[in-house]
Order: sequence, then C-alpha cells, then structure tokens
Amino acid sequence: MFKRFMSIAIVALALLAIGMTTSTASAAAARNSPEASMLSASVAAQSTPFKIKTRLQAAPKYPTAAGSAEYEVERDGDREFEVEVRGAKALAGQRVDIYVNSSLVGKMKINRNGRGEFEIETEKGDTVPHLKAGDKVELRFGKDIVATGQLRKVTR
Repeated sequence: MFKRFMSIAIVALALLAIGMTTSTASAAAARNSPEASMLSASVAAQSTPFKIKTRLQAAPKYPTAAGSAEYEVERDGDREFEVEVRGAKALAGQRVDIYVNSSLVGKMKINRNGRGEFEIETEKGDTVPHLKAGDKVELRFGKDIVATGQLRKVTR
C-alpha cells in the first residue's frame, strides 16, 4: 500500500509541476516580464532555418526591369525579406510598391540609375511577413506590374 501511495504522490507532484510551469509561462507572458522574453527566445531558438528566393522578371510595360527577392528565417527565429531591382530607369525618382500575394509589404525608391533596394528584418524591429515557397512577389507602379516572381526553395 505504501508503494501505491508513493506512486500516486509522485504522479500528483509531476502534474502539479506541469501546471505550475504552464501557469508561470502564461503569467509571465501576460505581464511581459523577463521570463516571457526568455520563453519567447527559447521558442524562437527552435526555428528551422531556411531560405527562399526568386528572380524578378520584367513585365511587358517595363521590359528592362529585373531583380530578385529573398526571404530567410535564421536559426534564432529572426526573419529577413530583401528585394532589389535594376534596369527600371523609366521609373527613376519614383516609389515602387512591393506586394507578396497581393498584400502590400513595403515601398522602395528607384534611383536615377534605375536601381532600388528594400530590406526589412525582425532583428531591427521591422514587421516581416511569414513567407513560404510558392508565394508571389510583385513590384508595382500604380496599377502597373513592373516585375514579378515566385519564391522557391534554395537548394545548396
């Protein structure tokens, strides 16, 4: 009978410990404490790094435009999204909209040489969307498509 009592006591203590860990994590997250930061960091540290990219192909209205887009998730969970364009001299001095799956992600200015660069990183506090292979990247000027491409997994 003593062994049975000890087994029940051990199980009860284990369940209590699990409940305390869960409630401590919930409470820490609720009050935005250092414990919550450590919990977030441990979850982020479990990210699987990957990279997807595309070559941006010119649309008929802007036949000299070309570029690339790249999205990366790093081991620590940080995300980066970069877009660059060249050959868009017809748009020099203008701002081009960057869309992913028809959602506006940002804007970039085209310089006098027809080049533009855009970069956002969670590490810098930027809001970076979660992207995946197959997502469509478009550069638009007004309603006109400048260049487009579909993100694909990078093979090493």
